[in-house]
Amino acid sequence: MSAETAAEPNHGFDDSRRLTGPSRWYAGTAVTLTPLGLAAHDAAAHGAWAARVRAVCAALGWPDPQPRIVPHASEPALLFAAPEDLLFTATEINEWAWERSAFEAGERSFDLAQDFGDAAPVAVFAARAAAERRPALAALRDAARAHALPVFVDDEQLSIGAGTGCRTWPLVTLPEPADVPWAALHDVPTALVTGSNGKTTCVRLLSAMAAAAGRAAGYCCTEGVFVAGTAVHQGDYSGPAGARTVLRHPGVQLAVLETARGASCAAAWP
Repeated sequence: MSAETAAEPNHGFDDSRRLTGPSRWYAGTAVTLTPLGLAAHDAAAHGAWAARVRAVCAALGWPDPQPRIVPHASEPALLFAAPEDLLFTATEINEWAWERSAFEAGERSFDLAQDFGDAAPVAVFAARAAAERRPALAALRDAARAHALPVFVDDEQLSIGAGTGCRTWPLVTLPEPADVPWAALHDVPTALVTGSNGKTTCVRLLSAMAAAAGRAAGYCCTEGVFVAGTAVHQGDYSGPAGARTVLRHPGVQLAVLETARGASCAAAWP
């Protein structure tokens, strides 16, 4: 084992991430992680985690987080609903709540990812939430929803509208809502294809049908991203990145998206 490998932290969770759109569990955004260790299947630890999540979210003035434990044969998942503009802070709350709960249950084999020393956790999370919050982004989201337009956000860009009716801006230079060309923006028909087998075949078939009807179809799947029959990217694009690429493409009149991984859609519709 190399010194670099030995120095890597050994946290009590895996797959701590944001769910940036509607999912099978929540109508809006959320966060999730996979607990590890002996406490991962401990009902008392799960209950303590949920109580901590509720208490911190209430202290921060967030809506009811609706904490949920999703069972699995190997390890469960711990999820809660969180404000869409505060998801990084929410992942840290999730990690802290689980680590403290596992510690109370007797778990001592992990390094703490969220160790605040003598600082009050609520004060730390309040400061992180204040730093993460983007008022300009929230204003544009609200304005887009008032116009019944979809919004797509990643770590660098925000888009309003879809396909031929989409416009995209860097997060560092967002416009004022009054400066957005609302009349030029619109949605496009969008189909999500999921399931166990045959997703890519169905995506390609639907896209071919759309093309035969005279529509410039964009689709993403495990083979890549394609617009009007031309490959834009090749590889496995069946996740959110592929969906955003299709929905942001100015030549797309109809989108067909293979939804094969993660729990959330790539976009937020009103």
